[in-house]
Amino acid sequence: MTTTKASQRGSAMIEFTIVGPVLTLLGTMIIQYCLLFNAKNLLNHASFMAARAGSMDHASLGSVDAAYRRALIPAYGGGVSQQQLIESYGKAVADLTLDPATGKPLDPPNYKIELLNPTKESFDDWNDAALQAKYGKRAIPNSGLSYKDPSQVKSNSGQNIQDANLIKLKITHGYEMKVPLASTMMQFMMKWGDTNKDSYATDLYDRRRIPVVTYVTLEMQSDPVEPDPSVSAPGMGNNGKPTDPGFTEDPAKDPPICATIGCGVTGTNPNDPSGTGGGGSVCPGSNTTSSTTLPADVLFEFGQSTLTPQGKQQLDALIASAKTKTFDWVDLVGYTDPLGSAALNDQLSLARANAVKAYLQANGFPDKPITTEGRGSQDAPVPLSACSASGQEQITCLARDRRVVVNFMSNQGSSSK
Repeated sequence: MTTTKASQRGSAMIEFTIVGPVLTLLGTMIIQYCLLFNAKNLLNHASFMAARAGSMDHASLGSVDAAYRRALIPAYGGGVSQQQLIESYGKAVADLTLDPATGKPLDPPNYKIELLNPTKESFDDWNDAALQAKYGKRAIPNSGLSYKDPSQVKSNSGQNIQDANLIKLKITHGYEMKVPLASTMMQFMMKWGDTNKDSYATDLYDRRRIPVVTYVTLEMQSDPVEPDPSVSAPGMGNNGKPTDPGFTEDPAKDPPICATIGCGVTGTNPNDPSGTGGGGSVCPGSNTTSSTTLPADVLFEFGQSTLTPQGKQQLDALIASAKTKTFDWVDLVGYTDPLGSAALNDQLSLARANAVKAYLQANGFPDKPITTEGRGSQDAPVPLSACSASGQEQITCLARDRRVVVNFMSNQGSSSK
């Protein structure tokens, strides 16, 4: 009886070891999805408030932008006092416009507002000379719309006067997912589905954000005044084509590389010489042939991702050594110490791995695929508890945690060099 109970306990432990991580992943993904759903609702409201401000102020993009930022206060903490509201507004502006690593303005920022209507052709067809003299730019009359003939459609815009008095916005917001593991996996899968047709969306994915797009349309409550520049969409809809072109289906894409449980590895698939990303996972058929650990304090200044002259010398030596090795691809893994926030450490570790990759590719490294991954302060050789000092002494104590590991990989059965 004792042996049976022990066996049952052992079986239960094995089952939990297998099922536990799966349940943890599912749980974190549910939490992240709920947060994303709530954020989408808040962004929808902010977009509506932005369009409302534009409708009242002659379709001014300045008013639209200011209203959108103000309406994001609830999404960044809200508040019950004036001071709390000011702080939440500051958080919103910083997240939208500033680089968290350097504090410098982002170009482009983490959001984009586009005025889709009225278009240039709307002003070509419906400009009022008296209003143009009043505002100094072409303008469309807003008064008495209910008395104007809706059947009068003009050829340049394909619009009647009522259509020309609609404000239509497209707002793309770069949302940062923060739930551990789930955020990495969801962002990676969404980036996999990116068609690269929208360069701004692709740029957001590269910043480890996902583009949340909102469209909003309202009736103008003031005379629309032409922005500079104005969008052009000629003809009877569909870019001047009178028929609905329907949806164009994009070709299927192969699954992404998932060399870790969170799909954290970025880059092309070493099994796919074309570099398109196809060919399946690299995990089943790859081995680490050798690894080299490069001290980040030699490669970079503290907290930075720009290579130092000494760091470049180290990489030059690595390039020379790589030319004597047999391998199929390289995996670069960046790490930081545990000081600072986890989000910033993840970004910094990935930026450092990408900086090493860029230098290797530009300075004669063998023509092999290179993948990069940022693991922040994971797997630290020196735990924070071992460094009780503060200031520079603590930074020095944690030096071994700051590193870039270079893994030379080979596919099983391969003999390429």
